[in-house]
Amino acid sequence: MKVKVNFGLKNYNCSKEENSLIIIYLIAFLSSVFFFFAGPVSVVGDTESYVHAKNILFIEGRLDHLRTPLYPVLLALAGFKFIIVIQYSLFLVSIYFFYKTLKFLKLSNFLTFVTAIIYVCHPVFLNYQNQLYAEGLCISISSILFYYLVKFVLFKKSSDSWKYYLVSIILIFLKPVFIFVLIVSFLLLVYLFITKEKGKILMNFFVPFIISIFLISSYILTIKKEYNFYGISSVSDVNLYWMLRENNQIDIKSIENSNLKLFLLDKVNVNYPYFAEYVSEARIIYMKFGFNELHKLVSNSLKKANYKFISSRTGKINENMQNNVGVPIDYFVPRFKPIRYLISFFSITFYQLIIALILYLCLVFSHIKQSAEIPILSILFLIYISFNLSTLILTGPNNYGRLIIPSISIILIVIMQSIEGISYFLNKNGHKFKLM
Repeated sequence: MKVKVNFGLKNYNCSKEENSLIIIYLIAFLSSVFFFFAGPVSVVGDTESYVHAKNILFIEGRLDHLRTPLYPVLLALAGFKFIIVIQYSLFLVSIYFFYKTLKFLKLSNFLTFVTAIIYVCHPVFLNYQNQLYAEGLCISISSILFYYLVKFVLFKKSSDSWKYYLVSIILIFLKPVFIFVLIVSFLLLVYLFITKEKGKILMNFFVPFIISIFLISSYILTIKKEYNFYGISSVSDVNLYWMLRENNQIDIKSIENSNLKLFLLDKVNVNYPYFAEYVSEARIIYMKFGFNELHKLVSNSLKKANYKFISSRTGKINENMQNNVGVPIDYFVPRFKPIRYLISFFSITFYQLIIALILYLCLVFSHIKQSAEIPILSILFLIYISFNLSTLILTGPNNYGRLIIPSISIILIVIMQSIEGISYFLNKNGHKFKLM
C-alpha cells in the first residue's frame, strides 16, 4: 500500500514503512537534541581510565591492561567534544538497524512502531550518549550486531555472517564484557552442525568464528607478554579488589612486596562511604606498584577468603537485583527534573526482568509444542541475555545496572515480543503467535 506525503515542495509517494521511519527519526532527532542539552557531558568515573589508556597507547606505544583499545583510540582521534557527536550520530544510524530487526522478527506494525519509539526516547538509551565512556557506543553497535545475527539466521547469507563477526570484534575491543558474544556464536555454530545445514552455510559461519578466536587470542597473548596474565582486561581484578576490600577480606600476610604491605596496612581497616574510593585504591596499587602486585594480591586474598567471599556476595546480589535495568550510574544527575521522572517511569527492576524472561521462555516452549520447530533466534536471545545477566549478578560489585547495557536493546525486543504473545493468548489466538 502506498500513501502520499506532501512536504510542500512536491508530491512524494512512500510506503507505510518509510512513513513510520520518517516519524521515528523525527522523534529521535528531537529527543536526542533534548537529552544533549538536558544532561551535561560526564568527564568523571571511567572517563579517567580511558584517557589513561589513550596516553599509554599513544605516548608509551603499548596496550593498557585495564581498557581495550578501541574507545581510547576514538578519544585520541575525535577528542572529547567530537566523540559525543559520533555517539549520537551512530545512535541515529542504529535506529534503522533496530527497526529492520523488528520487521524481520515480524512483530506487529503497531508494536514495531511503539518499540522503536521507546528505543529513541528512553532515557537509558539516550543518557549514555552524553557520557565519555563506551556504553553509548555499545548500545548502538550491539543493535547493529543483532540485525546481522537475525539476518544471517533467516537468510543464511555469507556476507551477513562476516559482518556479524566484524561487529562482534568491534564490540569486544570496545568493552571486554562482550566476550560472551563468542559463546553465543559457538552455540549457533553447534545448532547449524546438529541441524545439518548445508556445508557452505556452516563454513560461512565457522571460518569467521575461527578468525575471531585467533584475533582475540593474539590480543590476550600480547597482554600476557606485557603484563604477565592471561585475559583481555584486568577490570575484573579491580572489581574483585573492590569487593574484597569492602568485606575486609584482603590478605595482608600474603603480600611479599614490603612497600605495598606498608601502603595497605594503613588502609585495610578503613571502610569508605563511597565505592569509588575502593576503585581508586586499586588503581593506585597498579599504577604505583605494577599490575602484577594487584593481581597476586587479589588471587591470594580470594584463596584465603574462599567460601566466605562467596557468602558475602549474597547481600550484593540481592542489592543488584532490586536496582533498575540499565539505569545510568549514580553520579549522572540530569539537569532537568522531568528526565528524573522519565527514568522512574520507564525503569524496570532486575526482578521484573527475570519474570519477563520466564514468560518469554514459556512462549518459546509453547511455540515448540505447537509447531514442533525450534525458534533458534528466540533461544539465542535468551542465552545472550542470560549470560549478560549472570555476569552482573555474580560480579557486579554494587548497583551496576549499566553492566546489562550489552543486552539492553535485545531486552526491549524480548519484552515487546512477550507482550504480543500474551495478547494472542488472551484473545485465544495463541496458535497464531510465532517466534523465530
